Amino acid sequence: MIDDLLKCRICGKEFKNLRGKHLHIGKAHKISLKKYYETHYPKKSKLYNKKITFKNVDQYIKTDF
Repeated sequence: MIDDLLKCRICGKEFKNLRGKHLHIGKAHKISLKKYYETHYPKKSKLYNKKITFKNVDQYIKTDF
């Protein structure tokens, strides 16, 4: 999954690290990380089947409930 995280899902550009990707998303696509991750990596709680809210990348990727 980490390889998937290093590729922009909007334009397909690949990056060496998340920092580069996050800078690209803000500058090239002019959207927030919250909007990007909630749109392109939608997640729902496995327990309650409710949308998981983005707070930061680490929290969002690791949260299942």
